[in-house]
Amino acid sequence: MISIPGEPRSATERGFPMDHLYKEAAAMSEGTQVARVTEIIAESPKGFEDAVQVGFKRAVSTLRGITGLRIMEMRVSVKENKIATYRVKMEVIFILD
Repeated sequence: MISIPGEPRSATERGFPMDHLYKEAAAMSEGTQVARVTEIIAESPKGFEDAVQVGFKRAVSTLRGITGLRIMEMRVSVKENKIATYRVKMEVIFILD
């Protein structure tokens, strides 16, 4: 990844606080559930929203008990001076059986 000076590098630097993970953990502490977070990367030639849908559909086919997603990063790949694909890196939060 190429870092651009002055550009935020992390989700927190981009203004996405980690509070939602703490709130979700607090809500779970009322019950007897345990959650896990896993990262996935998905891509689409159509756009970022479609890349999120592609990743979500794949996660649903593999994981049970998904409670949320968090988009960590968005990138594009370029070929011949044109955007070729849109990529998203996301966290998938799910309850363990």
